[in-house]
Amino acid sequence: METTRIHGHIPRRYMLQLLRKQVAESDLPTPDLATHLHISRRTVRKWRRRLHNPDYLDVKSPKGRQWLLPVDARQFLVDIVKQPATLYGFEDPYWTARKVITMIDRQFGIQLSRVTAWNYLRRSNLTPQKPGTLYREQDPEKKRRWVEKEYPAILEQAKRTDAVIFFQDECSVSLQPSTHRTWGTRGKTPILRITGKRGGVNCLSSVSTEGHLHHWVWRGKVETDTIYNYLVDLRSHFPDREVIVIMDNSPLHKAQWLQMNAMGVPGLHIRYLPPYSPELNPDEKVWRHLKRVKLKHHGARSVAELKELLETKLAEIASERDFLLNITREFAHPPTTPDEH
Repeated sequence: METTRIHGHIPRRYMLQLLRKQVAESDLPTPDLATHLHISRRTVRKWRRRLHNPDYLDVKSPKGRQWLLPVDARQFLVDIVKQPATLYGFEDPYWTARKVITMIDRQFGIQLSRVTAWNYLRRSNLTPQKPGTLYREQDPEKKRRWVEKEYPAILEQAKRTDAVIFFQDECSVSLQPSTHRTWGTRGKTPILRITGKRGGVNCLSSVSTEGHLHHWVWRGKVETDTIYNYLVDLRSHFPDREVIVIMDNSPLHKAQWLQMNAMGVPGLHIRYLPPYSPELNPDEKVWRHLKRVKLKHHGARSVAELKELLETKLAEIASERDFLLNITREFAHPPTTPDEH
């Protein structure tokens, strides 16, 4: 008997149709046919009894578990999650499964378990998400003007002078590592042994729209002259091109001494982001990647070990060209104002 070969992933319904067709066309005894097709004898006998049925080859899709909430309750669930929870008497604007359970009980008198509430939320094309942040002090008009006018002018200057654009920022990394979820035995919380010492290391970095990452790891306090020396070093890596460095509005960056001395460095130009707009600085994503991916659960026991570890991890990130190009892709051309709803 010739068996139809099935390659790759195919729908279960089609596979059952092929098997039923082979049962209908085979003259083999039931035990032999069951062995040949890798199905049970009971299934073969059941299908052969139904050969006379004209709907024999029709395989119905299983109905699956039905919705328990009425249509209006399901629509109510979707509608309220799209609004701030504070409108319904809760203290914060974000929704949890328990808040949804409370609202369904309050509105329709239906009590759901937490698991059931999760299932309804997911089946309604809703997902749990960590909210982004936006500073209240941010001026939307200044941000819009920077996105629509100032940054396009910077791009035009870079194109005209063959300059490379860098976004610069600093961060501090503590000896106390950040912890993240992991798998473990129920009831037995995994333990991460860390040092009880206090301390940290300061880092400066700049990421370019061309996928370059320039970084310093600094054990001391970052002062205005530290920023200046860093910028001079950054400039020296591109002797044949001009360098435009875009920074935030911290007092260190806006210091008159720094601006005056930077003007004396040929080919170095400093520009500024709109106030309270870290979402416009792709270097923030470098720090996020460093702390949440590269350094999570780090085991450094001293500042010296942490400094060495940081040098290694930042060098790894600098070699990840695709990652750097990805986080700066939207800045290779005039960006659009991010959605602020």
